[in-house]
Amino acid sequence: MPSIEILKKYAIGPASGGWDETRVYVAGNGAKAVFDNPTEFRMGAYSWDLAVFGSDGTRKFAPSSGLQCSTPHQPWSHDSSSMFLTTVKQGSFLCDVNSGVTRKCDLDGVAYCVGSRRFPLFLVITVNGQYLVGQYGLVVRALEVRRPRHGFPFLAWLDEAGQFFAIENDGPGLASLRFFNGETGDPVSAVAFNPNSVFAYDEEKYEGLKRDSYALVLSGAMQCIASRLDEWSSIDFDDSTGVLKMMVCRPLGEIFEKGSQRVCEVEENWVEVRLKP
Repeated sequence: MPSIEILKKYAIGPASGGWDETRVYVAGNGAKAVFDNPTEFRMGAYSWDLAVFGSDGTRKFAPSSGLQCSTPHQPWSHDSSSMFLTTVKQGSFLCDVNSGVTRKCDLDGVAYCVGSRRFPLFLVITVNGQYLVGQYGLVVRALEVRRPRHGFPFLAWLDEAGQFFAIENDGPGLASLRFFNGETGDPVSAVAFNPNSVFAYDEEKYEGLKRDSYALVLSGAMQCIASRLDEWSSIDFDDSTGVLKMMVCRPLGEIFEKGSQRVCEVEENWVEVRLKP
């Protein structure tokens, strides 16, 4: 069973860095997919251009525009021969970058996908559920994963262990990392990793904040959903180092009235852990 080693914990204010308008994804053989020139087509949703280059730098075939590029994301197949792509208007499909042949994936509302470096499989997360999808765009298995109160669950490959994992919401302040067999999708093990244990605070004092409202004040111009007091968010996993980063918000003072809403100032509390196979 994989283990969790806490590397560091820290608190920071809201992120102030600029948004990255070019995103590069490198395949196992060194080929590159470059997403850039994002154009907003509805609030918070963007259409990206794409250029694909082989390991030798030659331009490869791929749709060149109208694509989505969400975070997290890893569009390459295990053998670097194809990419899982999602378009604004035409749904999702696998594209062979040498021949240009595409295979439709019959899943609607795709939020993001993560390709394995080891198996001919993708983790595909949609508005309706999460799935293992094979190299021909066919659903291999639907996965039962407990979702956060808002947004989408986080899933990623732990290829060295032949597994993938999901961060599950087990209730207010409770969470676990659940590991699955990478080939079959069968659950293998789970490790509790609760935000309220890692970053303890006076929970009863802030019960009055409505968790479905933007009641957490990060700055004068930024507020976020209050469920971030109870759940891990802003999650990122580096499969090359095995380092997992997660954040939970913590109050800085008393609840107060802002307009007609009860709110509280918060900061971001981050933890970085290493997953060991």
